[in-house]
Amino acid sequence: MSRTPLPAFLDLLNEKHPSARLHVVLRDPGTTSLWTPRPSNLLASDTSWEQLQRLELQGYWPCHVFSSFAHRVPNLKYLKFSLRTGSGFLQSSDPILANFTASTPTLHTLEFGAENIEWLTETLRTILQNLPGSLRILRLSHTTPDYSGRAGVDFSLAGMMRSWEPEHYLEVLELTPGLEHFDAQIAGQTFLGDWEGQKAWADAERKFKLATKDKIKNPFSKKAQRLRKAQRAA
Repeated sequence: MSRTPLPAFLDLLNEKHPSARLHVVLRDPGTTSLWTPRPSNLLASDTSWEQLQRLELQGYWPCHVFSSFAHRVPNLKYLKFSLRTGSGFLQSSDPILANFTASTPTLHTLEFGAENIEWLTETLRTILQNLPGSLRILRLSHTTPDYSGRAGVDFSLAGMMRSWEPEHYLEVLELTPGLEHFDAQIAGQTFLGDWEGQKAWADAERKFKLATKDKIKNPFSKKAQRLRKAQRAA
């Protein structure tokens, strides 16, 4: 496992057992020179990552890192990363994350957080739509943005998603057949589901009902069903 900041960690890994890199932790690069494609490609191409099983990106890493790791981590089982507003995913998340996640057939656990709920929603959808179906544990978090030092950028909440509707949780469950654990902390809402054995393969509606929820509406109440029916008819 490496906790050495770039670029020194490359030399450290290459000096030690190349085939034994099972768990790597990369800290926030903290320098603008590392937020470009070239160093990230170097990060992946100069080192063999075929045996890597756990990858933790501490802090906020640029999208180029995922592009560089695509098709290079076939045995990855655990991934943890966070998405910061302004980190470059809004314009290019789909092709980059689609390619990366499609090349991780053994991914078992995903821990993902984001400052912006809309970005969390869209990025997660892209990931889940392209995963081969191996995911069993999913942990999500929405972190309150720290806008200090980000002058000149409009971070108004007007028109932005402020929480998840029940349909968002149901969509996640529909996209993750076989999911055994789902822990989401989003905008004050809590969703915690543990499903063992055959329950992990139950339909999304049943898994939703079995989960522990706080501040999340019941989409199956008669009132909610009437509202959805009225919205569809409008």
